[in-house]
Amino acid sequence: MGHVVAIFMSMSAMLLFNYFFPPPVGTFTIADPQNWAALAAFLITSIMGSQLSARIRKEADAAHNRRREVERLYSFSEKLLGRETLSS
Repeated sequence: MGHVVAIFMSMSAMLLFNYFFPPPVGTFTIADPQNWAALAAFLITSIMGSQLSARIRKEADAAHNRRREVERLYSFSEKLLGRETLSS
């Protein structure tokens, strides 16, 4: 899903760039090879950005899950140590 949004946004950015900046201003012509290079740069950048964002989000979720597991294990070990000292 992130790739679709990234590609849509890069296409929108390229169209807006093409409409407002390169001559002739106010047209949607993509005749200049540099405009195609700009479109490719927008696509590559947005796809890489969405992949990195998804990867970071996935790693953050994994780190959060590991932290919760360590907290549970620590709580369990405290309970075990507490019961062991009471039974001796």
